[in-house]
Amino acid sequence: VLASRIDRAVRHGAIHRNNGARKKARAARLRARVS
Repeated sequence: VLASRIDRAVRHGAIHRNNGARKKARAARLRARVS
């Protein structure tokens, strides 16, 4: 869900593509650590 919202923000130009990729990587690591 978070990744698709980030992708949408990237498409609209709200955030840069690299910034979106970094946010997704951080979110994935966070989720891996929690579960």
